[in-house]
Amino acid sequence: MSFCPFFIDLKDLPIMVVGESHEAYQICKTLVAKEALVTIWTKEISAPLRQLKDEAKDHLSILRAELTPEMAEQILAGKNAPRLLFIAADDPAYGLRLQEIAKQHRVLCQLIGDSQSLLQIGNLVDRGGLSLAVFANDCPELATAIQAEIDEYYSRNWRAAYYKFKELSESFELGKLSPAERSIELGKLARALVKAEGNLEDALGILSGNLEIHEEN
Repeated sequence: MSFCPFFIDLKDLPIMVVGESHEAYQICKTLVAKEALVTIWTKEISAPLRQLKDEAKDHLSILRAELTPEMAEQILAGKNAPRLLFIAADDPAYGLRLQEIAKQHRVLCQLIGDSQSLLQIGNLVDRGGLSLAVFANDCPELATAIQAEIDEYYSRNWRAAYYKFKELSESFELGKLSPAERSIELGKLARALVKAEGNLEDALGILSGNLEIHEEN
């Protein structure tokens, strides 16, 4: 397999989840938080899933039924097929069958626990607009450990600078520039921040007049 990490806007994206496990619920919870349009096929509706439905409103649909391979063929072949499919089924053979059907119809699918699935979701460090994906094939424990290290490093060295960078990017001064000019000036500040290793004052000193933004006292 040749994997490549990428980010995708999930807002209003139709996604299907299959399974009764806790993993299926967690997947739904994550996707709904990103405002995806999620449909879950499940034979049992747990209390957390029911509560999530109440909170998610129009972003989560629950079908209390088993998705048979025959039904999956019809759905995934249709013009309204989901863009992504997540399978968290207890029966490995059943999960593999659904995954094969998804592959035939070019629907990206992740069978939870299968490192050979076409779709693999890495651990995500999401901090207010800054997203870092951590993926370690066949070793989720390693991905979790690396994620924790990245989170600690970011909190210690970059969090304050990043939020100040966001504040400056939305400032009145930059708002007066054209989109092209704004992009150029933000690029200068970002490069200076990297050079200053996250120290905003040093970054502004490096710019030394190239960016007409001043911090308020």
